[in-house]
Amino acid sequence: MAKRKNKFSPLTIVLCAVLCLYVLSMLGIFYWGTITAFKKPSEFKHFDDPNTYKLPKLWYCNIIDAFNVLRMEVGAGKPDAEFGNILLNSLLYAMGCAFFKTLVPCLTAYSCARFNFKSSKVVHSIVLIAMIVPIVGSLPSELDMAYRLRFHDHIWGLWIMSANMLGMYFFVMYSAFKAMPMGYSEAAKIDGASNLQVLLRIGMPLIKNLFFTVFLINFVEFWNNYQSPQVYLPSHPTLGYTLFFQMKSNGNFSETPQLIALAIIVFSPVLLLFLIFQEKLMGNLTLGGLKG
Repeated sequence: MAKRKNKFSPLTIVLCAVLCLYVLSMLGIFYWGTITAFKKPSEFKHFDDPNTYKLPKLWYCNIIDAFNVLRMEVGAGKPDAEFGNILLNSLLYAMGCAFFKTLVPCLTAYSCARFNFKSSKVVHSIVLIAMIVPIVGSLPSELDMAYRLRFHDHIWGLWIMSANMLGMYFFVMYSAFKAMPMGYSEAAKIDGASNLQVLLRIGMPLIKNLFFTVFLINFVEFWNNYQSPQVYLPSHPTLGYTLFFQMKSNGNFSETPQLIALAIIVFSPVLLLFLIFQEKLMGNLTLGGLKG
């Protein structure tokens, strides 16, 4: 058989050129941010200055200053939040909200997929309608609810507010549970397992890769979120909100090299997570078959 020759079409060449330019632009931004983060604020003059894109004359680590100098005011009569407190708030907020935003759709999707009740179809329809119909202007009512239920200015309050079944990941979990053969649960029930045991010992282990992937995606979303902490956590600033505040105000860490260093700190955990779990984030998620 004659070997097929790989030929590059004009469209393929154009796409490769566009992708190469895009990668070079991203690398250029990363290079500029890295060298800027190691410049003294007095050395950085303006974005239009040709020296802006040159290596620092004297290397100065603004990242260390972020650990030692960065402060955030949290209100009258309260001590300023230092970097350690801000980092802890970010971890608690992002991990807790991501976990509950992943767990609740997972449990709801399992109930709708495995139990054929009328209410299951109603829940499925509600999630679908909520995705289709745009809901705007809900912030005042949500803030009023947070005040009334004592959720405001408490990290655990946002955990509870994030525990809802709405969103695309409900349908992702629903499809995974729907594709799971019924023979798994039937065999377990013959051996005397309850519905809860079937969920914990069969359902959850089979979709653990999917659950962990959705959790990581939600973690990145909450880690970068600055609007919710700004509104609901005024006394518990996160790194995302701190970066936004320092950019919008003349704080003690508002010079451009300092802001770039803080942006690198905010970006580093996300990059680290991607490098460690890139196979799970970008790989195929499959369920095993049932052997006869």
